[in-house]
Parts: sequence; structure tokens; C-alpha cells
Amino acid sequence: MLDRVRNPGSDAEPTDLIRSVSRALRIIEEVSGSPRPLPVKVIARRCQLHLSTAYHLVRTLCYEGYLVRLPSGEYVAGSEVAERFHELMSSLRRPPRARAVLRHLADATGHTAYLACISAGRLVIVDIAEGGQSPWLEDLQPGLETAAHATALGKALLATLPGRARSSLLAEHGMRPFTPNTVTEPAQIEAEVTRLRPGDLVTEFGQYRPEVCCAGVAIPGLDLGTWWALGSSARGLSLPGPLLAELRAGPPRASPSRAVQPVRLDVRSQMPGPGEIPAGRNPRRRREVDAGMASGHTITITPADLHVVVTLGGEKLAESDRPVLLDETGYPTRYYLPREDVRTDLLKPTDHATTCPFKGQASYWSAQVGGEIHENLVWSYETPIPQAEGITGLMCFYPERVELTING
Repeated sequence: MLDRVRNPGSDAEPTDLIRSVSRALRIIEEVSGSPRPLPVKVIARRCQLHLSTAYHLVRTLCYEGYLVRLPSGEYVAGSEVAERFHELMSSLRRPPRARAVLRHLADATGHTAYLACISAGRLVIVDIAEGGQSPWLEDLQPGLETAAHATALGKALLATLPGRARSSLLAEHGMRPFTPNTVTEPAQIEAEVTRLRPGDLVTEFGQYRPEVCCAGVAIPGLDLGTWWALGSSARGLSLPGPLLAELRAGPPRASPSRAVQPVRLDVRSQMPGPGEIPAGRNPRRRREVDAGMASGHTITITPADLHVVVTLGGEKLAESDRPVLLDETGYPTRYYLPREDVRTDLLKPTDHATTCPFKGQASYWSAQVGGEIHENLVWSYETPIPQAEGITGLMCFYPERVELTING
């Protein structure tokens, strides 16, 4: 992700790197990014490591909980990978009402709502609530760093910084040309941003992605001098008037009526059992996880009065007026649909399965549309843990792989 934001070649490789650490991180990246479990030989080949080195590193990563060895001898990512992500998200200290504000904006406009902040000199996406009228932007996801100079979110926050801090941030991360419309001259960005006051509505058209436009506004945080950016995106090069009106109005004074109290999950009482992905064999590491993850992670399961249509390649896969919304710390809203509202005749179960310590084990289905197989497109928690029983048997589609239309 950093390579997408910073100037190519701006970070020369240090001469004092600890190679074993770099190799271990490369293994974690390779295994986490694989849709299937990987044997050691494949890991070694993909990471360009000697087989003996790969074995040593894999055993260490399993001990620390970052990998898990399956009975087949293959490896998948361990729960420690997810724990580090959740700790990162908790460190950003998302405002308590942020989820309700994002959900309100997405429901009111039909467009995806984003929350961002500047943390340690980086523009970071903190949370999103998906809307069917916005394009899927793979780099605008919770926890990812994005470009301050090419996004409305970034420019809204740049306007809150003193001039020297603004220049330093842009110099550190560079001004990559994402599209022909991206502004890459510091003086031009400075002239644009100095015309803004903190809290002014900012728009950009085709600067971050072709044929995509964004709007954003900076909102003061609870602590003096802190700012957050609330924004949204739309297809094409024009922003709908109702969307701009919602952003200008700012966050609603009250949470949406359908918001409910979040279900707080105590990770210490819900660590996976036999056959599931363990936290690791290292007791020191396990204690650290218990202490760090027992607070801050919430899941909200909410039946919603929305009309949801899922299509793929012009084929309708599902249509429901009874979706159940699942909001989880650090993740976008997921829409779970009753099975009778899904075209199960187009689906075929697969052997793929994943385990979430906060929901349980998920089963997957592939979809056949227009003679093409879309692997593991749909998942369901057939027997979730008790705290997530509100999604039992419901089916959820990967939003970035289908066309999701939501009307309230």
C-alpha cells in the first residue's frame, strides 16, 4: 500500500536490515494473501527462500500465532494477524458516534461514507459504511494509508494543518500522479488548500481514480486541535446535490433510529477451540492478546428496513427486504440476507472455510453466472458463536465482486 502512496524510489533500502525479520514478514504477507492454504515448499518458492529457512521461519511464526498448521500440513494465517489489525484500529481512537454517522450518511444518500484522520503523519482510513451508488475503491479501506494530495478527504484534513506541517507531510509521502488529473506540484496544492478554511466542503474530480469523484469535510474531534474527515465518493465526474447537502450539514445530532447498542465481545471467553485457528502456542503472546483485545472490539447485528438487490453480470443473485446489517470494528458494513431471498440454484458449496474468533466458522459457495464460475463469492455462518447468532444461516456476498444496490 505504501508503494501506491509514496514516490517510487523514495525509500532506499537501509543497509542494516535484519533479513530474518524481512523474510518472516514476507511469509506472513504471502500466506495471508493466498485464497488457499499453502504448503512450505510453495511458501519457500514464492518468497524465494531456501526450504530449510522457510521451515524454521514457519515454525517460529506458528509458535507466535501468526501462522497455523492444518492437519494437511498446509498453512494459513493465524489470529495474531487479525489481532494486530484490530490493535491498529483501536489506536486510532475512532469517535464513539462515528459508526452511526457513517451509516446515516450511507443510508441517506446511497453512497459509501468514509472516515479518515491524520495519524503519525499519514492519512489513514479509519472506517467506512458502504453504499451501492459508489464504486469499490480497494485502497480506501479501514487501516490503509491513502494519498492526501489526491483525495477530498486528504485535502480537507490538509486545510486543518499549519503550513509547515502540511509541506512536511506532502514531502514525506510524495505526490504520485494517480491519474492525468492528479495535482503533483506542491505550490498548486498549497494554493488550493490555503483558500480553504477548516470545515469547508472539498471536492475532487478524477484525481484519485479515473471517472470517480469525491467530496469531504473536516470535522473537529472531541480533543482540542484534533480533526476527522467525513467523505463520500460517486461514479463519474459529478457529485449528486443531496450528497453534497448531507456533507455540508455535517453529522446528525442524534444517531439514526435503527441504531442499536453494540454487542461487546470479550475475546478471552471466545478464543477458538479444537479444530479452529488457535491464538498460538506461545503463552506469553496469548496473555498479551487477552489483555489487549478484551476491549474496543464490537459487533452490531441489526435487522434493517432496506431493499437490497445483488446482481452480477446482469443476473440477479438475490433480492431482499429483510437484510441484517453486521457492523464490526475495523470493517465495512456487511449485508446478510435470508437464504430464501437468494438464488441458491446458482450457487454451489465449496470446501473453502474460514474462522473468525468473533463470529465462528464460515462456509462458502461459488456462483455460476453466464457460464463463468465465481469462486467463494458467498459465505454464511451456519453455527456461529452465541454472540453472533443473529446471522445464523444468512448469506453474505463480497460487495466488491457484485453490484450491490441498497434503497431505504
